[in-house]
Amino acid sequence: GSIYFKGIFRLETFDEFIDELYSSADHADPYSGTVDIPSALWCILFKLFKFRLTGDQLFQMLNNRESPYVRACGALYVRLGVEPKEIWTYLGDYLLDDEVFHPTMDKHGDPTTFGEWVEQLLVESKYCDIFLPRLP
Repeated sequence: GSIYFKGIFRLETFDEFIDELYSSADHADPYSGTVDIPSALWCILFKLFKFRLTGDQLFQMLNNRESPYVRACGALYVRLGVEPKEIWTYLGDYLLDDEVFHPTMDKHGDPTTFGEWVEQLLVESKYCDIFLPRLP
């Protein structure tokens, strides 16, 4: 198992999860280096599913302007865990978001905007090599 995942077992509040994203998430890829090591963002994302975020907490994440990775974690939570009929309610307003960030570990590649990244979450059937739930 992931040592990092075991280390975040102690997190119990929404604010602790956000603080951990600030300090540990530096990309939105599912893995860190190899497919054996889940990334910090995805470990926290998994814990957030167990925590069951409220709508207000999701919007706090999506509107966060201090870290694009907090926003990315919120968008992934919506895309992977929210009922399809509610996804547009959460992500629709972010399609034109022009915040620039590097969603991948490769910081030498071209950055994208948060809006373009969200659009890909909505139109693609896979994120990295992970199949996304089908949208009607």
